[in-house]
Amino acid sequence: MNLSIFQVQALYLGVQDSNVHVQRSSLDLLLIGFPLHETELAAEDMRKLVTGALTALLRRDVSLNRRLYDWLLGSEFNMAALPADHAFVKRIADSEESRAAIYFDLFSKDLFVEVRSGLQWTNPLILVNCVIIFA
Repeated sequence: MNLSIFQVQALYLGVQDSNVHVQRSSLDLLLIGFPLHETELAAEDMRKLVTGALTALLRRDVSLNRRLYDWLLGSEFNMAALPADHAFVKRIADSEESRAAIYFDLFSKDLFVEVRSGLQWTNPLILVNCVIIFA
């Protein structure tokens, strides 16, 4: 998938929109169309989308938070679609950790930490919400 800079910018603006319905739809699109375990987006584009999505925490809307968590924790992810030698499948078989914790550790954690460390200087409220929720 080769998204143009305009398409990534549209998704970014969608998750930051002032209308909660636009934010919900944008997060649904990220959840379905851009799962973190199989993204073909450039790293910079993924950082931009995660940064935009984290601003949804400022609304303190349960439906937005659920969509964001589902995206970051892989809740809507079908494990059966992965080959048996995939790192996620192997780790699930060898671990007693929850599926969400393993997904976050493998696919979301590094990106999340990188974005979160950059956000601490731009919007302290986002950082506080991230620390409270993901600490």
